[in-house]
Amino acid sequence: MKELCGSVVAEYVSLFLNEQFQNKFNIYFNGKGSYEVTVDGVKTDLLFKAYPFWEKEKPELLKDFSSQTLLFGEDVPGTVFFFLSGYFEYISPDKKDVWGNFPGKESFQEKFGLARIPVADLLIEEGIVNKLNRERFDIKLRNDRPLFFLTHDVDLLGYYKANSKVKVLAGDILKRRNLKEFFGNLKNIISANDPCEVDYVLSKSISRNIKSTFFFMAEKNVGKYYGGYDINKYRDYLKGKSESIIKAGGDVGLHYGVNHLEKSRLKNEVTSLERVLGRSIKSGRAHYLIFDCAKSFGEYEKSGIALDSTGGFSDIIGFRFGTCKLFRPFDFCAMKASSVIEAPLIIMDGTLKDTFFMNLSCEKAVELSKELIDTIFKYSGVFTLLWHNTSFFRDGWNRWEGVYESILDYTMEKKFVSVNGRDIINIFDGGSYEKDT
Repeated sequence: MKELCGSVVAEYVSLFLNEQFQNKFNIYFNGKGSYEVTVDGVKTDLLFKAYPFWEKEKPELLKDFSSQTLLFGEDVPGTVFFFLSGYFEYISPDKKDVWGNFPGKESFQEKFGLARIPVADLLIEEGIVNKLNRERFDIKLRNDRPLFFLTHDVDLLGYYKANSKVKVLAGDILKRRNLKEFFGNLKNIISANDPCEVDYVLSKSISRNIKSTFFFMAEKNVGKYYGGYDINKYRDYLKGKSESIIKAGGDVGLHYGVNHLEKSRLKNEVTSLERVLGRSIKSGRAHYLIFDCAKSFGEYEKSGIALDSTGGFSDIIGFRFGTCKLFRPFDFCAMKASSVIEAPLIIMDGTLKDTFFMNLSCEKAVELSKELIDTIFKYSGVFTLLWHNTSFFRDGWNRWEGVYESILDYTMEKKFVSVNGRDIINIFDGGSYEKDT
């Protein structure tokens, strides 16, 4: 198997550029310690001295990176690869949060205050594209319209499906001592209304002509992990909901279980959900955003997942891989690009609100979300938002419904194109986002 080196970096960055632009890029490592660039068969004047980051220890990487130029030395291709591949995360397997994930606060980006800057996209624009256009090359994006990928992880099918109605009401009085929630829950129970069912969040998408993609679980979680349900018990319910989602222009995928990285586990989950829903499952995201930089993409490939959207941090919003673009991530086990498409997760609802994450006020959450949306618009990227169907009405989420609606409305005001999971697969394979609208 190949080892990480300049030629591997050049091959991967060339692939990334060729999937983003109409032009044919070829970056090659010339054996003299530099990267050269050809475009559409024409050699350019671009020459980048390689910085062999793969030979460096973490203290050296932190020392050698320039917070002014956002580069290692003058190495644009190498620095782009460093961020796109998640290399710093790959060499930091000892850094784990309580769920076993690499925390955003330990990321290279966060150490330099760059988590909300798509560094790879910025470097490509300023260090490659703009320079080539000054050389009279006509560099054109494949997709020059920003995309909105609205997603919902269905950890629970509804508040009252997951909790005893009697216990909910008793808890409002005896534990939470909250009469307002008691009467609210009582009213919902009497009227058979559950604001945490998928219908409620779907209605907000339908009223705005937005496509929603829902990721359903295939099994119930055990132990310390929250969520999940018996899909065979709710077979008819799940099939009916998935049909309503698809009729509204949305899509359904798999919310991988907490043990999905165990051998053959993910493939079994895919098969189980396909059997219940009666349709193929091609997209998904991991519960708790559980992700292993060395293993995950290989498991997705083997399980038939074409599109993943796990690639965001739980504890901070922004750009885990330094990009807001759809891309094929780097598989460190195979030392090449994965066949999986990654739609990086930019914002998760709980990241904004939860006290153990960013713990933002509603006002600050809207402000930072709009800043990220503006950034993604600038680079014609994809804004992937995760808002759980249970993030309404209960457990302090009352005021956050307005945050969610503000994010939706601002994104559509900016003329983002709303896409679902299958649209993204089609777009990335050279199709049009208009095919299924």
